[in-house]
Amino acid sequence: MEFNLNELPAESSDEGSFFPTPTPYSIPTVTSAILPRKRKEQPAILSPARSRASRSRLGGDCSGSECVPLRFAGENDVGTSHSGVRESPTVDDSVVESGTSRYNTGNHHTAAIQLFHAPPDDKVMYLSDTTLPGLPPLEQKGWKEIDYAYLISHGVVIEELVNEFSNRFEKKIYSEDCQSNHSGSIDRHPTFSCARITIPDGSTFKKMAKILHHGNFFTQPSWRLYTLYNRLAVCLYKLHGEFCSQIPIPVLHHRDQQRKLFEWLENQIFAPTYGHPLCGIAPMPEMTWRSAASEPQLKHGEIQLELIKYFSEARIDPIISTSYLLGVYRTEHATEYSALRQSAIPSSEFLHRFSMKASFAAMLESFTKLAINLGIARISGQDRRSGKAKQHQALALPYVTIFEQTFRDAEIEKGELRSHFPQLPIALCVQKRGAGPKPLRTINAQGGKINDLKTVRPRFRSLLRSVDYLHIEALRKLQLNESECVARRKSVFQFLLDSVIQPEDSLPLVGCVETPEGIAPWYSESYGKPRSFGELQLKILEYFAEDLTPELLNHVPAFSLAAWHHADSHH
Repeated sequence: MEFNLNELPAESSDEGSFFPTPTPYSIPTVTSAILPRKRKEQPAILSPARSRASRSRLGGDCSGSECVPLRFAGENDVGTSHSGVRESPTVDDSVVESGTSRYNTGNHHTAAIQLFHAPPDDKVMYLSDTTLPGLPPLEQKGWKEIDYAYLISHGVVIEELVNEFSNRFEKKIYSEDCQSNHSGSIDRHPTFSCARITIPDGSTFKKMAKILHHGNFFTQPSWRLYTLYNRLAVCLYKLHGEFCSQIPIPVLHHRDQQRKLFEWLENQIFAPTYGHPLCGIAPMPEMTWRSAASEPQLKHGEIQLELIKYFSEARIDPIISTSYLLGVYRTEHATEYSALRQSAIPSSEFLHRFSMKASFAAMLESFTKLAINLGIARISGQDRRSGKAKQHQALALPYVTIFEQTFRDAEIEKGELRSHFPQLPIALCVQKRGAGPKPLRTINAQGGKINDLKTVRPRFRSLLRSVDYLHIEALRKLQLNESECVARRKSVFQFLLDSVIQPEDSLPLVGCVETPEGIAPWYSESYGKPRSFGELQLKILEYFAEDLTPELLNHVPAFSLAAWHHADSHH
């Protein structure tokens, strides 16, 4: 199919109906999620766009990139719980479901980015009003095998919100309520790896709750509890983020939901509503475990027993405890999650994105075929001697220079915290120096490392080169003089640069952003836009952060050129 760059293709009578309208239906029960790497990608159905400022905290619709809906389906009925392991009050290591798929968060970004662009179809699955997705099936792993261990660097959690609760935990376990300079008698629990230690308290005494190592029954030192808490916390953060995306709820509410989860965990450790705390001042100091075995205040709840297994290191990894804790929390807060769920009604905002229009689809198809025929994916960046390459370098250099300077201006410091966008490989870096604009950084989708200029600059130059070569071939079909062709090529370069560093209706991919509320814009009511990232920004983000497959190398340049032509034709 040939496409004339000077003309738009004939529009259909109903552009919004270029793709078939989905037919919603509900799922009676959903017990687990199909892993992103395994499942067939299906589209997101988004609710009407509206200003964030007008949304209520419990009724916000999600639109654009502000929901990350991952697909889910029921497992075979094998008697598993919603956490992906066989039902057990405290989820013993021995009962991890055999044959479950490996839970891998390292490749969720690609699936999420692709879902933002997928057209609706009649295979989309909707949740009923009373059904929430189950948790993804999990497999027992050692800590070093967990794909998001990068969230802890040199013993410190680098995710901003989790770091806050990590510091709170550290402060508590090193406080007077959890530390004593005096040694006292130890009342070990007859069954579990915990104890009550008697310590002087003026003219009387008090007892302090402690966790013991399951093997040697020594008191677990505070530094070890801190390390174990951080590992559990990042696992909870990642799995809960996946769950919130599966529901799905607007990204705007993700941070609040994560905060509520960690406040709940903090209470379960230090001040459970029912039962004995794991750390801190113990109730009923005059009693012992055996003398008050039937006393409710000296009993541990199921959640506390699971936490004792974890902090005593009877667990060899945090995954099982994470699954259990989040499963319990999910059940307790099902009503709140349901209230935040996005509407199942397709939004006009989604159906009227430029990528959904017949004209754009025709351009994209034409440019994609042209890219494949030209072998755009095989173009070598080492070709600097041909006349075509030299001309391209001369034209593109000013735009690459501005890109580099913008990146350098958004300098980050070592040890800075991050606020990651749920399921996308980009994060806001929370600078130590406090107030002022905060830099955005793309993230390596496979390893979680922040991409530096040495990584991103070649990707940007590669994108410019691929789009330019594709554009040159398309311009050959037009009877334009040399100056007109050069002007058009420069226009595309400027369009791509602006799309990365200063887009009109999106956050940039490179640069700094204001944070009036001190949090990432995607979590802020004051941001005021229905989407954090536009369609083209999501494509370029994928190009910057993911492995460059032949499909990606062909598709993103074609999409970028089609986006430029669409924008140019509407000015």
